[in-house]
Amino acid sequence: SPSRCGVRAVINLVQFLRDRFYEEARDAWAVGYVGDVRVLREVASKRLIVDHVVDELADLGGDNPWWYEDRLMPILKYLALSYADHPDYRDEEYAP
Repeated sequence: SPSRCGVRAVINLVQFLRDRFYEEARDAWAVGYVGDVRVLREVASKRLIVDHVVDELADLGGDNPWWYEDRLMPILKYLALSYADHPDYRDEEYAP
């Protein structure tokens, strides 16, 4: 399980990202024109990335080296950067 950054920090960051993805998808559907198909694909891709990182972090107790977490957490933080202007963005936790 994640240790250095803490499990709570991972949960907070993942929830923050999933909430932003939900908002983006909702807004794209509300507008409802073909140009937003790209937004929906982008959101789907981001969700897959987050799910993959979460799965890898959950497996840290296995055969992964000790530095594995240090290479995975920045991926989530880089995704969060595009939402740095959101009121729920926590610079002290989410900034790379």
